[in-house]
Amino acid sequence: MPRQMMLVTLFGLCWMAGGTGRALHAEEPPAQADAPEPEPVEMTVHGIAIDPTDKVPVVILATQDKSMLLPIQIGPAEAAAIWRYLNEVEAPRPMTHDLLASVITKLGGTIEKITITDLKDGVFYAQIDLGVGNGVEARTIRIDARPSDSIALALRAGSKLFVVKKVIDAAGRKPDDGDQPDGDEPEPERGRRRPNDEAI
Repeated sequence: MPRQMMLVTLFGLCWMAGGTGRALHAEEPPAQADAPEPEPVEMTVHGIAIDPTDKVPVVILATQDKSMLLPIQIGPAEAAAIWRYLNEVEAPRPMTHDLLASVITKLGGTIEKITITDLKDGVFYAQIDLGVGNGVEARTIRIDARPSDSIALALRAGSKLFVVKKVIDAAGRKPDDGDQPDGDEPEPERGRRRPNDEAI
């Protein structure tokens, strides 16, 4: 075969096999992007109740339309702090959550919001978004916290409360006739802390 013919034939084979990359090689499909996380759901404090089975305090959160409730068992001291605020009962001297809220304000900080972020092995987790600084130096610091302490602080600061959707899906429920808040202040002797209710 003449040399020129051999070069033309070789060039043609190379073009068919790899010139376009389409004849002999399938393209990889584009990578699937992860679905974005749903936005956290804003909730309010429906009230404090006593679990009739375990006899421990429960803080009940509710969605804005009251269609879903999220009960979280908490310690009696934290339940009392939340109950006192909801019922406008002032302590003679600042209690722990009153003191912390006052310190944050005096130092120029703001509690922007709190979010209940996770539920693992029966333990609820939360974070506090604390705003510090002014102008170009303004920033948000996120602090790991228990839901009960976070809620007590948010109430005193007038901050919004959010819960991620997966927590509501896992532990939320529809309201029923037994979801009325307890009118009495929770007392330590009325309940006991269970270690798997919220992060210690």
